[in-house]
Amino acid sequence: MKTNLTRNFFVALLVSCFSLAATHSLFAQGRVILNEFLPWPGNACGTTAEFVEILNMGPGPMNIGCYILTDGDFSITIPAGTILQPGQFYVISGQDFLPMPCGNINANVTVDLNWTTCGCTSGVIPTTGDGLFTDGGSANEQVVLLNPSGAIVDAVIRDFPAEASSSITSSSAGGCSPVTFDLDNMGVQYETIGESAGRANSFARKTDGACGWLKDTQQSGGATNNTPGEDPDLDISMAIIEEPNCGGGTAIFTVNNSPPNSYFPIDYILGYDSNGDGQFTSADTYSTGVDNTPPSLTIAGLVPGLYRINIGSAEGCDFRDFSFMVGPCSPLAVKLISFNAVQEREKIKLTWGIQNTNVLNEIRIEASMDGNRFTTLGSETVKHFNTTEFFSYTVNNLQWKYFRLQLINKQAVINFSNVIRPGTGGLFDKPLKISPNPVYDQFNLEYFSLSGSRISVIILTAGGQTAKKLQLRAEEGYNRFIVNLSGLKKGIYFVQVTDPLHEKKHFSKLLKQ
Repeated sequence: MKTNLTRNFFVALLVSCFSLAATHSLFAQGRVILNEFLPWPGNACGTTAEFVEILNMGPGPMNIGCYILTDGDFSITIPAGTILQPGQFYVISGQDFLPMPCGNINANVTVDLNWTTCGCTSGVIPTTGDGLFTDGGSANEQVVLLNPSGAIVDAVIRDFPAEASSSITSSSAGGCSPVTFDLDNMGVQYETIGESAGRANSFARKTDGACGWLKDTQQSGGATNNTPGEDPDLDISMAIIEEPNCGGGTAIFTVNNSPPNSYFPIDYILGYDSNGDGQFTSADTYSTGVDNTPPSLTIAGLVPGLYRINIGSAEGCDFRDFSFMVGPCSPLAVKLISFNAVQEREKIKLTWGIQNTNVLNEIRIEASMDGNRFTTLGSETVKHFNTTEFFSYTVNNLQWKYFRLQLINKQAVINFSNVIRPGTGGLFDKPLKISPNPVYDQFNLEYFSLSGSRISVIILTAGGQTAKKLQLRAEEGYNRFIVNLSGLKKGIYFVQVTDPLHEKKHFSKLLKQ
């Protein structure tokens, strides 16, 4: 578990405007990359059929207005206000239209930006001879994408040593501020393609967003590079764990490559469909993070809703996309009818009973010393598929103070039991309880604390904005507070209780009438 990275995640997620340190490829709402380029067209297509394809991998839209594309000799400035939607391609070429097969082997391509006529270049790009890119031979052409301030977004090169660059001042067309730069003096970290030179071949990522590149006559400008049977190099599996009270969940992304640590640190951009329209637009909420604890990235404290994430490896490529739902609540059909822990001399005996075990595949027994970080002690495979079945498990080490069960059904959906400890007489760490619900002006909030601590209570709107925030002192055991909601509009809210001392976070849905 990556609690060090995720304990404050949802608070950060709900901040719609945030600052982010510039990295090679990580930005606020989406990840823009160089996905394919054709530097040396065949004679039948002509020099101006050169093209560069940019892809926004998402999860959200990106304003690529005033971004700068350069080969070190010329620069091309994308018009201000150009919005690239998630999953959308942007083709830049020396002509308006690329007939099949000059830009795409299967289709004609309408170009998004023509550098010959746009008036947005640093100089006149030749329409014959070398054109934008040095023509074939041993040329080690580089392609670099800069943001409006001149910071590097993505950079690829056919091979080293790189061709010498010169000082360039980008165009101010369309209200963009000119930027002066020289690639030779920028310490560019290039992604090396490593393919041989040759005309009438595009250089394309093996799959969209992958590190590996291919020299391919089957160019796919303006379309995906993903082909049947071609899998991404970065193998990631996803698991979504819902909280027992259906108040939210946790997303776990595990790197299955060996060794997984070679792909870390992992960075990510997460989009949350905060307005519930099923789309990811600038009206939604985005957050970013970095994880350096292989083999998995864990994002906890996710409220119910639709999410989309883009994950990137330490290589600055190998990007993967996932869409997933947290909720609507789908608890297991099983019912935990009892769960107890009793200390017997130097051992602890766990017993539990479950109804409808026929939908279960496995039960894992987990233990913790602090009530937060859990370790799997063992598992029970469900064999008898009775309507009701009872189990027991003996723990031989008294260092473990807290216990829970991980219930896994046949579809690999995971739910957790509540937490218990010896001597509590059964269910111990119940989720927070709110009553009444629906509520008019105030409600009772019941919260169980492992020990005395100061907790944060945040009332969130359905769109993720903070409507009310409280700091309360919780004593060990059950606590009961009265929370006043007078002045808040009618509607759906979420109650978030954060216990920093124990690194815990709980959510519950609330309807104000």
